Amino acid sequence: QELYYGTTVDLVVGRGLSHKRVAVPDLSGLSRSEANVALKLASLNIGIEYFDNEVVDSSLAVIYRQYPVSGVSKTISIGSYIDLYFGLTKDRLE
Repeated sequence: QELYYGTTVDLVVGRGLSHKRVAVPDLSGLSRSEANVALKLASLNIGIEYFDNEVVDSSLAVIYRQYPVSGVSKTISIGSYIDLYFGLTKDRLE
């Protein structure tokens, strides 16, 4: 993909996904920065981020959905990505 001069690029280096698995954390109600910390502690990454149209300032948004979903027996490979859905209130939590 073509990028503009001066664009910041995040480079993730690794040997692919690990065969080790970790529980999928429940990120509901967390801000983006809180979720990032929780995911890093679990050796996971933020995937695609979806923001509702009502979100003007992402620092005020909270997570109301994630994929893959969390659960008692839900595990994924270390280094996997979790997609996050943001809204302005916790009322939308499922």
